Amino acid sequence: MRLCLSTFLLLPAAIFARPHPVRSEDLPDVAPFTIRNFEAFIAIPPALNHSTFTLIDSRPETSMTIGCEIYGGQLYRPFYEYCLGPEGENFRFRLTEDKVEVQRSWNEEDETTYAHVRALASQKAYWREGVNMTVYQEGTLYKRVVEWSVPVQKLLADWTPKNPINQPKPSPGAA
Repeated sequence: MRLCLSTFLLLPAAIFARPHPVRSEDLPDVAPFTIRNFEAFIAIPPALNHSTFTLIDSRPETSMTIGCEIYGGQLYRPFYEYCLGPEGENFRFRLTEDKVEVQRSWNEEDETTYAHVRALASQKAYWREGVNMTVYQEGTLYKRVVEWSVPVQKLLADWTPKNPINQPKPSPGAA
């Protein structure tokens, strides 16, 4: 009986502790991410698969340009790959046969709350031989030289109220 009661009492806390998705119609005006110089090569062995591109977040408060790449192995993976950037900067990506998916995480805080935010974005890829797809003896090259807008479709946030007990006390005489 105790197990049932404690599970029942903890269930609401577990529900409210999960990330809270924000519907697209409720999203703040979030600028899309931009992909520049996209290239993916699907190789015929023994040649190696690879993909490289530059990912840009142009929002003034979180501006960043970062390189993303995969060399060798499968390009279409079930998990996200981290882009190459300064520690603490979290851009990840995943390629599928027909789209590019991008995630960026960052932290925000105000007077009452700490928040960890994750933006999820994706864009369909349309490939045509002779236009942005070239077939070689070693494999197929997909290339996009124009900038590619990747709109943010979902924001997830985990937030924690600031606890006044843990806040530093102002030093005496501080204004």
